[in-house]
Amino acid sequence: MRLLRCAAERFEKGRVRITMKSSGEQSTIKEDKEAIVSYRGRPLRIMEVCGTHTHEIFRLGIRQLLPESITMISGPGCPVCVTPVSFIDEARALALERGAVIATFGDLIRVPGSEGSLADARARGAEVRMV
Repeated sequence: MRLLRCAAERFEKGRVRITMKSSGEQSTIKEDKEAIVSYRGRPLRIMEVCGTHTHEIFRLGIRQLLPESITMISGPGCPVCVTPVSFIDEARALALERGAVIATFGDLIRVPGSEGSLADARARGAEVRMV
């Protein structure tokens, strides 16, 4: 997982750019916490788009660490988080029973419906394409 490194902030073309540590690099929790709580740059609004990210930010207490100049905004949710099981079931049925071509984001292919995922349908011969 990539870690937000507020301390590595740079400005490019009037926008804030926050660099990320790659998953191969190690930092301690203490270093990451210090980078967050010591941020003294211009105000930032960061949107977490995925519901899983929102949950983890809350669970780990990250919001409580943020200085007043950093605001977290909960976004609309990624396709995986906001797609109802009934939608997956309908897409599977269209592909398997009617021969419809299903085009979807890659993340959604593995999301389980009540009887399996689009990946399962593809394994059974349905035409499911990643866009």
